[in-house]
Amino acid sequence: MTKSIYILLSLLISGNIFCQNSIISESDIPKLDSIIRNLEKNYNQSETPNFYSLPQTSASYFEIITKDPKNFLAELKKSENLKQLQNKFKGLQVDNDLLVIKNVYSDYKNEKKLEIKSFEITNNQNHGIKLSFNDSLNQNNLKYFHSSYTSKKDSITTIRGFYLNNEFKSINLPKRISDWINYADLIVRPETSIFYDSDNKSNGFRAYKRTIIDSLVNYYELKTNKPPYKKEQDFITRQKELNEWQSKKEKFADSLYTNDLNFKKLLIEALEYAEENKVSNGDLEDFTAQLISKKRALELMRQNRQVGTCSFDNGPIIQQKRIASLASETQNWAIFIKSFLNVMNDNVSRNANSNIASNARKTYIEELAKLDLDIDKILLGSNVRIEDTIRKHYFSDGSKIAKAYANLN
Repeated sequence: MTKSIYILLSLLISGNIFCQNSIISESDIPKLDSIIRNLEKNYNQSETPNFYSLPQTSASYFEIITKDPKNFLAELKKSENLKQLQNKFKGLQVDNDLLVIKNVYSDYKNEKKLEIKSFEITNNQNHGIKLSFNDSLNQNNLKYFHSSYTSKKDSITTIRGFYLNNEFKSINLPKRISDWINYADLIVRPETSIFYDSDNKSNGFRAYKRTIIDSLVNYYELKTNKPPYKKEQDFITRQKELNEWQSKKEKFADSLYTNDLNFKKLLIEALEYAEENKVSNGDLEDFTAQLISKKRALELMRQNRQVGTCSFDNGPIIQQKRIASLASETQNWAIFIKSFLNVMNDNVSRNANSNIASNARKTYIEELAKLDLDIDKILLGSNVRIEDTIRKHYFSDGSKIAKAYANLN
């Protein structure tokens, strides 16, 4: 337990160091505004398409914890309504008459998923399930959807799902809402991919191979006297030492690059190796951005998607902030705006997520509001859930949009 608390503290402390920094430099705002004016010119000359809502219906959410999942699923298949199931299974929890939507999307592994979720309206709660997509799940005659998880420790299965009252249907959205969506799509350009993900890059186990990048980092740590680990040292003291050392990174790097030929040689060779092999490292990215080229550093970052280990892991958000900041400095608008919105929405790759961790993160909306954008159309347009169209759409998180508006006031 103590170890888990230390890990959590480490993630939170390290995240706080970086997350207080701003994303957009004041000197970059005029250049970004110039790009926005050109994009808005295209928007003003465009014709607003028709957009349709995501498939939606009313349904009841159900959840049960059982040691006999086969029996429950067999009865679920036979049942005509949830009331019949409630009479047979006293532990079945039900939340009735919910507004639910269905969404098909691809995750960070490019695997197709089906998400069904409800909304918190009056006394109802928000619920959701995610399933691996297949064509059978897209049929109109389905009565229910469910997912299950079995604990290996005690062989207890949790089954969650939605029992539909009617078939899913899409509706034609009003012109005003379609205009918001059109503005958001033309400004955000959601078809842009931030990361150069390739088939040979997975987050599974791979034997680690030391490279010139490791030599660069090790040399830097040696020359800057990185505080050594001491077994008797308590966690907080250790963290303070590392934070103080880390705070001098720019000063150390600049001095080494100017005065240490070996460091300069290692950096240039490591950068060439990284670009050739399409790999990267946070330290190399920082050194490259500071000492060689911000554009090349941005390209390195796009080769190096971080996946969070848990909901409190701030690593992926810190990376998206760094990408947004460098894209702002280099006027790469498509990468800047998408990574900024990802930060605002906490839309990053993690193995697990929780509302507690996500709600604690900032939206940075006050920085976006400094740009000459129609903030309402960006926020509201990206918040609308729409059916697939020929072009892609950026989906914001409703709770984050609400928080952004609260922060604007």
